[in-house]
Amino acid sequence: VKTQESPNREITLTIKLTEAETNKYKEKAAQKLAKQIKVKGFRAGKAPLHVVEQHIGKPVFMQEVLDIALPQTYFDAIKQEKVEPITKPQIEVKSVEPLEFDAKVALMPEVKLNNITKIKIKREKQKIEKDELDGTIYELRKYQATYKDIDRDAKIGDRAEIDFEGFEEDDTTLDNTASKNYPIVIGDNAFVPGFEENLIGMKTGDKKEFVITFPKDYHRKDFQNKKVKFKVSLNRLEEMQLPEVNKEFSKKIIGKELDEKEFIEAIKTDILRQKESKEDQRQQAKLFEEIAKQADINMSSLIVDEELDYMLHQQKHELEQRGIKWEEFLKSMDEKKRDIREERKDEAEQRVKVRLALRDIIKEKDLAVKDEEVLAKLKEFNQSKADLTPNSGAFKQVKDQLLLEKVFNEFLEKSVA
Repeated sequence: VKTQESPNREITLTIKLTEAETNKYKEKAAQKLAKQIKVKGFRAGKAPLHVVEQHIGKPVFMQEVLDIALPQTYFDAIKQEKVEPITKPQIEVKSVEPLEFDAKVALMPEVKLNNITKIKIKREKQKIEKDELDGTIYELRKYQATYKDIDRDAKIGDRAEIDFEGFEEDDTTLDNTASKNYPIVIGDNAFVPGFEENLIGMKTGDKKEFVITFPKDYHRKDFQNKKVKFKVSLNRLEEMQLPEVNKEFSKKIIGKELDEKEFIEAIKTDILRQKESKEDQRQQAKLFEEIAKQADINMSSLIVDEELDYMLHQQKHELEQRGIKWEEFLKSMDEKKRDIREERKDEAEQRVKVRLALRDIIKEKDLAVKDEEVLAKLKEFNQSKADLTPNSGAFKQVKDQLLLEKVFNEFLEKSVA
């Protein structure tokens, strides 16, 4: 075994076996394969090496040899050389008979925190504007609104049922641009820009034609910047009836019977809570950004590659949960000439840098979480008895979260003067 370490904390092990050592792995492969095949004239598992190799073909046989030899010889080599890799090996086979290959792995990076421990992320004061509060309450009232038929010109806020169909400018029908009795609230901007504005002033029974130019960033490429003539019939028009803000309304919305003043105060409190939560997230993201920027970390690109693999695996799972096939997603990326790995590379690098720096920060500041703290938090969540053991996934997850909170307490301002 020969080793060659590079400045970026990578090491390449060149592992070369003798012919006799290679033959031992060929014998192991033959014994394993002999149990899986039937060879005329031999009992199951008793066919000799040369017969097995001839029966299944040399390429398949030698691949089995590699599958057995590579992991074992790699493990023996890192043990012998006292190498402590933190990534899976990148294997390059140089010769099969006798076996010789390179295994490149990343070593633990060198981290210099510099002035990271002096970082302090300021907290921005959160406030609620009157328009914001009024808008929220309007949306809540709208959610509980009723509608009644009306005979007047349509205006913003009315609910309509329409028939519509799209055409080329020469009156050729366009596919997938038609619907019957389609419900729409005028002013909700659920349609292509400009469409709903053309409904204003129409009455029940009216018909209208108008041309809309689709946005240049419209999700369908064939409609980007396209002019489409729409023919619309207004079949029904209803006026929105907003409910009063009273105890009955409050009960439906938040489950408590509050008068108008109390209800508005409760909504203000909820909006502020959401804003404070977003500010927490902003501070945390800013801290991670500063850590990644200020820390000097000498590390192998192999670590970033593994992080990218993990991130893309997560993304694949999330898309499939939403019913989107990974292969179709990759195909759409190719069509747009986008490289998903390249696009997420910087994110992966920052995640690795932050994780490595946090490890050293925790050590330098002597931060720790006691089991009693974890148990107390788990009991708040009414976890099962199995989750209360230190080896459980829930226990470890909560412990990591509490440790991260201690890090945040060191760097994030919690109040605004």
